[in-house]
Amino acid sequence: MKGDKELLSNYLRDHPETKFLEVMTVDVSGVLRGKRLVREEFEGLCFEGIKACRSAALLDFSGAPPTELELGSEDGDPDCLAFGDLGSIVPVPWLKSPTAQLLMSLVENDGSACLLDPRNILGSIEKKFNKMGYKPVVATELEFYLTKEDDAKIVVPIKGSIPGTSLEQQGIQFGALEDLWDLDEFLVSVYKACNEQQIPARAALSEFAPGQFEINLNHVSDPVLACDHAVLLKRLIKGVAREYGLTATFMSKPFAEEVGSGLHIHISLLNEEGENIFSCDSGDPPPATSKNLKYAIGGLQGTMAESMAIFAPNANSYRRFTPGSYAPVNTAWGHNHRTVSLRIPPSNNCNTRIEHRSAGADANPYLVMSAILAGIHHGIINELAPDKMIHSGEHYDPPIGQLPSTWDKALTSLESNSILKNYFPENYLDYFLTVKRSEYNRFQSEVSDRDYAWYLKLA
Repeated sequence: MKGDKELLSNYLRDHPETKFLEVMTVDVSGVLRGKRLVREEFEGLCFEGIKACRSAALLDFSGAPPTELELGSEDGDPDCLAFGDLGSIVPVPWLKSPTAQLLMSLVENDGSACLLDPRNILGSIEKKFNKMGYKPVVATELEFYLTKEDDAKIVVPIKGSIPGTSLEQQGIQFGALEDLWDLDEFLVSVYKACNEQQIPARAALSEFAPGQFEINLNHVSDPVLACDHAVLLKRLIKGVAREYGLTATFMSKPFAEEVGSGLHIHISLLNEEGENIFSCDSGDPPPATSKNLKYAIGGLQGTMAESMAIFAPNANSYRRFTPGSYAPVNTAWGHNHRTVSLRIPPSNNCNTRIEHRSAGADANPYLVMSAILAGIHHGIINELAPDKMIHSGEHYDPPIGQLPSTWDKALTSLESNSILKNYFPENYLDYFLTVKRSEYNRFQSEVSDRDYAWYLKLA
């Protein structure tokens, strides 16, 4: 606590104008929830923490705990404690008020980590690797759309302009630097804010649809920190977009005619000597693969089906899985091949890694990372062999029905899981399923415009 108080004092010394502090925890859906403190309340974070509703960790997308959980109104909504990670305190540059932010972790009243908190869940799974002498090195890639409202009051993706005209550029325009030129001020503000918030943003790319972009994050040897970077980058991009009259969305599939947005995770493992255990100096014909990499792939293949509800947690998530897209619904693995879920990018022995490509940008990064680490750990300790590798340039037609491709089937697969329950805290997956089944049932009960268009007159 003394160290935390010193961190707070140093921050306020360097930012004496700070009046407010936004403190945030992550809920089951990966949404940041919290409150804004005034300056007189800052120091309490270092000693007493602040009271937090336990049920807030299990809010659905409406911002309330489902009645099926019998939490909140049913149990008196008991508090736990939230303590700030003072190492995460940074300014919020897109706000006009002098405001800082920090992440918090939930703690039970007896001082133990609250295992409803996704950050704590991921930390508990990481410890299994630490006991083996391994350290996961991970990075995330997030795709998103920038949108605006058109004259018909419909939300549409922004498009690049044709200079000297009022016309919009047509086509996908993948990798169009001119689209980044049009957003130069926005991107400058994003990178400036990332620098102030210590988020290791790297390359920006105009992606495979108009208005779709990706900003990569540098790898770190701390899975929780990597996921912190992911959720804070989402918050930052949304905040900066508001300044420019735009909306940034990380929906998995916001536009039917355009590609979806993914959350790709790169992961390798280092041993106590700092060596990458996925690397291989000899063995198979190129690309050579180590036994540990194969075991990791075998474990990921074995947990893929029961993890799909975590990788694709919402109704909209499954609209991303369209034929011919680079959103794989399979357990295949391969070298330098984007139609497989488990891709081995071209690399050298230092950075041999797995790129996990199944999750959507709408997924909770902490839970996705937890499921991936669980699969890798399961594969290594049980020495599970994967199936045949798909080689670079090889034609691959994914088999239909290999993984659940609808929301209800994915929830059923998670419900009958046999591996993840050994890694996630007791009852947590039941809570997750209750939240998501409640959302599913409400989604299914909605009467949509398509119902009226097809059935109102003729049925």
